[in-house]
Amino acid sequence: MIENLAASYFALKQYFTQNQPEFADFYGLRDFYHLIKHVARDVRKDGIADRKELAAITKLAIDRNFGGKLKAN
Repeated sequence: MIENLAASYFALKQYFTQNQPEFADFYGLRDFYHLIKHVARDVRKDGIADRKELAAITKLAIDRNFGGKLKAN
């Protein structure tokens, strides 16, 4: 899962660099670090019963750490 999150973060950085250079540095490694930290903390604290629960934990962490420019309409 961490590899997928890292690949997504990299793609996001590339997208902003190529399409919206004024926001290329809007999200930094600190945001990615806290995303991983948040997911790991919640998984360790609560454990996970299934993939659906892991997806919910991950979605919450993404919303908290990348909510600025990525808010859904």
